[in-house]
Amino acid sequence: MKQLSIALIVSSFLLAAPSIFGAEKEENDQPPCYLTDADLDKKFGVDEKDQALTEYVWVIYFHQVPVCGTCQLMVKFIYETIHEHFIEEVKGRRLVLRYRDFESEQNAALVKRLGIKSPSLVVSQIKNGKMVKAKLPGKIWSLAAEKEKFMAYVAKEIQSYFPPQSGD
Repeated sequence: MKQLSIALIVSSFLLAAPSIFGAEKEENDQPPCYLTDADLDKKFGVDEKDQALTEYVWVIYFHQVPVCGTCQLMVKFIYETIHEHFIEEVKGRRLVLRYRDFESEQNAALVKRLGIKSPSLVVSQIKNGKMVKAKLPGKIWSLAAEKEKFMAYVAKEIQSYFPPQSGD
């Protein structure tokens, strides 16, 4: 019974988290995950004419529709993490962020391949147009209420897909 009470408290906190932490919606009052790929790129300062390289890191947050408050918070934290830690990689098209509805028919093949059954973050490596490896950083849910730890964890997971910098 004690575990159920704790679970209910945590769930209530996570559902209220967007209002507590100030999760913002876009101008049209839609969560950022509803942005088109082109609009998302534009927010990062990427011109739609810029071509993605044949090798890049693809970060995808799979959500469902409607997007719950906790997912809205994660969308915001993932966006901020990439903006703060990987903006040059995004502008250089070495990293691409996308949001996808995991229940949508158009994403069914990818969802099946990755084994997605609920909202999830996926960090993957694309080479020559094919996904060569991918992982689902599972600790995001336990860190949802701790923005700095969440962002540090996600940044570390993404960074692991880039080659070490010289001097490291």
